[in-house]
Amino acid sequence: MKRFILFSLALLLIVSGCAPNYNTDEEVVQETEDEEEQRYIIPTNKLEEDTYRTILPYVPGVARGLIVNKVRNRYDIDEVEQGLIRQAKDVFDTEEYFFQEGQYLTEDLLKDYLSRQLTEEKLREELAANEDADPEDIQVGLNPPLNEKKYKKADKEKKKEMQEDSPQILSYIHEQNYLQRVNEDQMQLGGIAVALVLKSEYAFQTDIGEPTLYTEIDEAELLKFGKETAEKVINRLRDREELADIPILVALYKENEASGITPGNYLTKAVVDPNGRTIGEWENINEKYVLFPSGEAERNHYDQYEAFTAFERDVGEFFPNYIGVIGTGYFNGGNLHDLSIDITIEFNGKQEVVGFTQHVYRLVQEHFPNHYDVEVNVMSPERQESVVYRKADKEEPEVYIYQ
Repeated sequence: MKRFILFSLALLLIVSGCAPNYNTDEEVVQETEDEEEQRYIIPTNKLEEDTYRTILPYVPGVARGLIVNKVRNRYDIDEVEQGLIRQAKDVFDTEEYFFQEGQYLTEDLLKDYLSRQLTEEKLREELAANEDADPEDIQVGLNPPLNEKKYKKADKEKKKEMQEDSPQILSYIHEQNYLQRVNEDQMQLGGIAVALVLKSEYAFQTDIGEPTLYTEIDEAELLKFGKETAEKVINRLRDREELADIPILVALYKENEASGITPGNYLTKAVVDPNGRTIGEWENINEKYVLFPSGEAERNHYDQYEAFTAFERDVGEFFPNYIGVIGTGYFNGGNLHDLSIDITIEFNGKQEVVGFTQHVYRLVQEHFPNHYDVEVNVMSPERQESVVYRKADKEEPEVYIYQ
C-alpha cells in the first residue's frame, strides 16, 4: 500500500474518521448451490452511503479472469462491472442487498455461449447423428452463425463479405449476484444482474496470418441482436431450478473500439420478475463517457470543454515541462456527473510535486463549478505523485501527496 502525506490547504483531514470499523461485524450462514452451509462475515460499515457491502471472505466469480480475454479495451473491462453495479442500485437496494461476484455462469459455459450458433444445415447434421439429443443442448452458441463449408471454399474477398455480414457481436456476459438476509443469521440469493457486452467494432481475419480487418456494427443492429439474445440468456438461467424465482436485471453494454481511451456505455436495461421468462419493457440508459479535449466534447459539451481547455492552459503557465493533460467526463441524463483528469509531468524533487499540487488545487477551484465531482491525478512517468479531489457541492478540494 502506498504511504501518503494527507493535507488540505484549508482544512486538516482526519484519516481515521473515514476508515471502516469492523468491531461489530456480523456472522451469517449462506446455503451454497450444493446445499452446503458456508459461514460469512458481514462488515457493518460502508465506505460510502450508496454502496453495497461485500461479504467476507470474498468469493471470486466462477468465470473470473475470462473477461480480460474477451473484452479488448481495458477501460471497458472496469466499466462493465462498475456500470452494472450502478444500474443494479435502482433494482436491489444497497441497504438490503449484499454484493457477490457471479456464481452461476462458469467459464466453460460462457465459452460455449460466446461461440457461433450452428447453421440450420449443421444443426440437422448434429441431430441426425444424435437422435435422442435436445436441439437446445446442441445449439448453445449465441453469436450469429457462419457457414463453415462455404467459408472454407470462398476466396479472400468472399470471406471478408461473409464475416462482415455475420459479425460476432457478443463479447462477454457479465454476471453479478445480490444476496439478501432471510433472518438474523441466514442469507440467500436475492437477485441476479447480467450484462451482455456487445461489440461496436468487429475485428476479424479472413485466414490465419492475414491482416486484421475491422467493420463497424450499427447501433440499431447491435440493439436488435442484444435484445433477442437477452431473451435466450434469461430462459437459460430460468432453466436452472435454483434461479427460477429470482428477479433478474439484464442490461446491454456497447463497447468502445479497442484503441479508445474512454469506456463505452450501457444502452438499455430491463427487469424480469421472479419466474418470468420474457422481457417486457426496456428502459433506455442515457449515460456516456466523453474524452477531453476532443471534437465530441467541443461540439456537444462546449461549456465543459471551455473550462477544461482553460484549466489545461493554466496548468502549463507555471510548469511548462508537463507532458499531457487528459480528462474523461461521465455524463448521466445529459449532465456532467464527474470529471477525472490525468496530468503527467516530469518532476525534479518532492517540493516541486508539492508546489505543482498547490497550483492544481487553485485551478480546480477557479475553473470547475462544484456541481460535479472533480478528480485530478498528478503523475510522473514512473508513478502517481498526488491527487486533488473535490466532491460535488463541496467548496474545498481534498489533497493527497504520496511519499
